[in-house]
Amino acid sequence: MARELVWLEDNTFAAWGCNRCGWILPGKRSNGPSPEVKEAFSKHECAKNPRRTSSRKGSVKRNSRPL
Repeated sequence: MARELVWLEDNTFAAWGCNRCGWILPGKRSNGPSPEVKEAFSKHECAKNPRRTSSRKGSVKRNSRPL
């Protein structure tokens, strides 16, 4: 499965993230990710950003459509 840049949000959180690891980068959704967000995503290493488990209740909406 290839990694994809996805939009993550809930009532208190909004950021761009990776669908395969815990990498996130706050930003605006507006018309899609900015060139800076795309560049940062392309340079991140999934192995260095493990997913974190959270004790927060609720779920984060993940937009799994490729951007």
